[in-house]
Amino acid sequence: MYTANSLNTSDNAFKDDQIVLTPTYHVFRMYSVHQDAVLLPVELRGQYYTNGADSIPALSVSASRDKEGKIHVSMANLHPTKAQTLRCELKGATCSGFSGEIITATAMNAYNDFGKPPAVIIRPYTDAQIAGGTVTIALPAKSVVTLEVD
Repeated sequence: MYTANSLNTSDNAFKDDQIVLTPTYHVFRMYSVHQDAVLLPVELRGQYYTNGADSIPALSVSASRDKEGKIHVSMANLHPTKAQTLRCELKGATCSGFSGEIITATAMNAYNDFGKPPAVIIRPYTDAQIAGGTVTIALPAKSVVTLEVD
């Protein structure tokens, strides 16, 4: 457990009466749509990102339906240099549109810091297409996208 006295102030997101909104903060806020919602099962097949002897799925997906019946799909492209396209079939749902958010940056190690304009922020996401019950999403490298499907 950390106490305020044991934290290194250079790693701290607080300074006097200022706060820096870190990339982790933004991603947590984007995924908060899944809190108190019903988990929707997801079957994911796709490519892997390999670095040396280590290999992980390039994409991660979570989906849920909230109390108002809205479907939220959150996707992370873990590949640091390669964009991915995800085709998501929403069985039993009618889809007429979506709103979305994306977080990414030009550099893998981008961060927000005091006295500098934010390098990593949430932006509107519009690069998805809906045809029937299928949503096709273009995910840039090293990005997280959350969609609310109408």
